[in-house]
Amino acid sequence: APAGGPDIKLLLVGALNYEPNEDAALFFARHVLPALRQKLGGKLEVMIVGRSPPQTVRDLQQDPCISVHADVPSVEAYYARADIVIAPIRFGGGTRIKIIEAMAMGRPVVSTRIGAEGLDLTDGEHLLLADTGDAFAAACLRLATDAGLRSRLALAGHAVFHAQYEEGRVRDHCAGRMRQLMVK
Repeated sequence: APAGGPDIKLLLVGALNYEPNEDAALFFARHVLPALRQKLGGKLEVMIVGRSPPQTVRDLQQDPCISVHADVPSVEAYYARADIVIAPIRFGGGTRIKIIEAMAMGRPVVSTRIGAEGLDLTDGEHLLLADTGDAFAAACLRLATDAGLRSRLALAGHAVFHAQYEEGRVRDHCAGRMRQLMVK
């Protein structure tokens, strides 16, 4: 990367017609991105990928750092390009699957506490947690400037995915619970 810092690609994935995901994209653009841009300059790209983005989200592309990719057939190529996956969710549910997906893809994650609610993950070990715009920007900046931390979080997250969420394990766990219920 040229002097002045790394080229960093951030990825936000979700059904963009779902209000918590729309809010997350707008919150990131308005309250996190300005601080990141100040520190990283133009060496920053934010990819917003998901289903049915409303006009509010499409309009974020007026910012040269932001690209919106609507209704893509597969998100895997975007995960492959991303350095950091972001989940700046401030309310609602249903987004945890994106964190698990990012970990399955071996990508480090910055999330709000609400975004990671219900997942057995430790801040600083499996992902970085931050709730305010400033804290979220600081966490992204920390990851952007520390490749070692990015790879440690990615490896730890990937290990959690394999231990807890991999399809076979989930199926075995469900089958085991059903057997227990039938015995009672």
